[in-house]
Amino acid sequence: MFPEDEILLKNFDKSSSQQVAFEGIVRKYSRLLFAHLSKYIQQREDIEDVLQIVWIKVWKNLHSFRKESLLSTWLYTITTREAYNFYKSRKLQSVELKAEEHFHTSDQIDINMNASDILMKLQNAIDTLPPKQKEVFVMRYFEEMSYEAMSQKTSTSVGALKASYHHAVKKIEFFIKGD
Repeated sequence: MFPEDEILLKNFDKSSSQQVAFEGIVRKYSRLLFAHLSKYIQQREDIEDVLQIVWIKVWKNLHSFRKESLLSTWLYTITTREAYNFYKSRKLQSVELKAEEHFHTSDQIDINMNASDILMKLQNAIDTLPPKQKEVFVMRYFEEMSYEAMSQKTSTSVGALKASYHHAVKKIEFFIKGD
């Protein structure tokens, strides 16, 4: 975990600094989560609404964050689920997602699938990964982190990270095509 995140989380646990710590988390991650939501939701107002829901959920549940994963991973998971909930509540049936460079479309994947189905399949696939592969996948795919930065963050070699990411992508592709 990033040292800054550890400090913010420790301060959140103290009632006297809880608000300031939460504001620090919001400042640090709002831009990244907004960009993440924009992959799934087109309208700025809708993105802002969903992001507001995300921050409410984070505020209510941050005390129960177990620190078994990175704070950013936990935030991206909540955000992805809220994007899914947005589509589910709006019952949008044929929303086309922007093509992601890491996944190749094929005859087995319908590019015009319902967006909520795609989000749910991706989230379910990510949830099946072993913890290390999940962490590497989220850092590389969602956070677009370089292998070098990931190596410094995790104290893992670049080669091992590339292998973990490759295996994660293959498992996710197999999971999505296999459904």
